[in-house]
Amino acid sequence: GVVNSLLAQESGHDLGDYVLLDRLGGSVSRRLGATVQLSATVSVERSASVVTEASPARGRYRPNPALGVGTISIGRLTIDWRRATLVRSTAAELQLNLEAGTGARDYLRADIHGTWLTPAGPGALRLSGTAGLGTSELPGYRSFAVGGWGTLPGEDFRRWGGRRVALGRIEYSVDLPFPALPLGPFVSTGRTVTLAPLLAAGWSGGGIAGLPWGPSRGARPVAGVAVQLFHHLLHAEIGVGLRDGDVGVSVDVDRSWWDIL
Repeated sequence: GVVNSLLAQESGHDLGDYVLLDRLGGSVSRRLGATVQLSATVSVERSASVVTEASPARGRYRPNPALGVGTISIGRLTIDWRRATLVRSTAAELQLNLEAGTGARDYLRADIHGTWLTPAGPGALRLSGTAGLGTSELPGYRSFAVGGWGTLPGEDFRRWGGRRVALGRIEYSVDLPFPALPLGPFVSTGRTVTLAPLLAAGWSGGGIAGLPWGPSRGARPVAGVAVQLFHHLLHAEIGVGLRDGDVGVSVDVDRSWWDIL
């Protein structure tokens, strides 16, 4: 959020696609044992498309896609399973989301996300994957998109997407010695830097007319490296698209801070 605000304000590089939502609903959650949590939500959503009116300090914003579809009654069910969450120890997470809507659109949507982290030699091996599927009437603002920041470094941001998507990533991270730079009397940048070579691939299908993301026409593999600095606070990635040779670079705080910032 913070990084996107700065990029949007100063250069017109906005990583958002916006829809106006009025929502009324309620949810309940229940923990099933030590590792599983079940959440259910029922709501009514009214969505409306918005147009781009603001002007950045430099450049200009691209047009905002038409994502609104009207009023839909929605039920969502989420199952979270987590075996452990400590960094540098074996950990596994799995989340399944099921969604059904009726009204302006009648649709079904499902997505699953998984991560597995385990120590390996001097570093740690991390595997992650996402898959999503929606029916033919899936609203644009509930469709899937991959590419660029956070998914496929080296591909254009949100270039690929639609009603179906698959994304996989493997990386191996290792800590290396790095000069500690003082940031005041009590804080420094830390004596290590984390390097993580990575391979990832994404696929999308079932394009939706009027949206800037569309079918990928096959898998989109990328190779790159991630770098973590300042006690794992700063996270940078550089990737190369193996089909077209495009290069992408992103700099952000670590993913664990995204929900806060």
